[in-house]
Amino acid sequence: MPWVGDDVPDRIGQVLAQRVELPSVGETVPAGEVVGVRRFMEGFDISKPIEERVDPNLVTDYLLQRFTIAGTPQECAARVKQLETAGIKRILLTPPNTNYDAIMEAWGRRVIPLCQKT
Repeated sequence: MPWVGDDVPDRIGQVLAQRVELPSVGETVPAGEVVGVRRFMEGFDISKPIEERVDPNLVTDYLLQRFTIAGTPQECAARVKQLETAGIKRILLTPPNTNYDAIMEAWGRRVIPLCQKT
């Protein structure tokens, strides 16, 4: 069971880039993932409250990998290091409001120290 809880698909639907158009195939979305991403984008409704903007069933494994950091503290730290290696300088944590404080505190105690180790 993921360390951050079972609500990752719900949250990813809430925080994914709110683009109206799908990027060109091969530009940023691999050809084999276009159908799933398109289905997600078509199901996204910006007019709804953030918690209801997308059906979590439309969140694919590709979207989870591309737009989230989730798992055990060790898995989260490994993903942060992977992003850093790829040139990412900053990340934005957007935990759900229902457990925001607990997740932010856990990141500070359990993930960030692992990221700082060389």
